[in-house]
Amino acid sequence: ILVGVICIFLPHQLFWGEAQLQTLIDKGRTPLPVFGQDDEPTAALTAYGYCMIDPEDEEAVAEGFGILCSGAITLTKILTIGLSLGTGIVGGHFWGPLYVGAAASNCFVDLFELVSNKTGFGGILSAYPCVAILCIMGSTHVVTFRAHMAIMLILTLTISAFVPEGGEG
Repeated sequence: ILVGVICIFLPHQLFWGEAQLQTLIDKGRTPLPVFGQDDEPTAALTAYGYCMIDPEDEEAVAEGFGILCSGAITLTKILTIGLSLGTGIVGGHFWGPLYVGAAASNCFVDLFELVSNKTGFGGILSAYPCVAILCIMGSTHVVTFRAHMAIMLILTLTISAFVPEGGEG
């Protein structure tokens, strides 16, 4: 029941996470792929969803979701993975750590952007979000599975395009 309640408000948590990974990497700019839009039957699953970006709102698409959404997605995915694995429900083994790493890296980058704006310290940590995503996603997977080189190769080959802030890809 708890996983269902979490997923009502954060539909990013549904399913294993591989389909939602691109949405997390680009901070919500890519719509969640499993859910339909407008009149499609699956659109109702996101009716109460937080951290959803309207693809028609150019300002929201450019900004992406913020530090609170990244933090909430990170913590609730850790909780839903723990509940799923603890109760024997399938899912969360391979894509879970990558998913948590992507959301945590967005939270990390946003946090250091705030710190940098306030104190002038740590600007370099938020200047290259793609490096943070690769490193944090890789480290969450390495800590979980101890597959050091394999996951870095997979991430480098899988994440093929990053758009620089305010630029073209």
